[in-house]
Amino acid sequence: MSAFSSIIPGMATGTLSPNVAAAATGSADAINKTGTSTLQRIQQFLAARGMSGSGQSGQATLANALQTSANLGANQSAAAGQQLQLNSGYLSDALAGGFTPTGSSTSGTASGTSSGSGFNWGAGGSALTAGMAGSSPFLLGA
Repeated sequence: MSAFSSIIPGMATGTLSPNVAAAATGSADAINKTGTSTLQRIQQFLAARGMSGSGQSGQATLANALQTSANLGANQSAAAGQQLQLNSGYLSDALAGGFTPTGSSTSGTASGTSSGSGFNWGAGGSALTAGMAGSSPFLLGA
């Protein structure tokens, strides 16, 4: 439960968890490097043809900056979506844990029967009454 309580402040403020933030930062770095190298190649291409001082150079710079900004925005959106999925999973797990009866488990496979309070004490109702048959007039099957 301490792991869950440590993520609640981040969920409330909308910040990214360390793993998601690291992935988003790595992607943003790659986007920036790609944008910079693309712009350098375009400028070299234009300069080689004598158009480095023309309007083409400015248009290329603007188009590259806009594309890089769009890619960075998409990266932030993807990171927020990943964090939203994580938070949703954490909350679902917490709610499931909060409404699971004490002493029961939802993992693995269960065998046997249980009744009443939700506790399985190791024997079904018929085994209890069969072992005590005849000892009390109030038990079923006596």
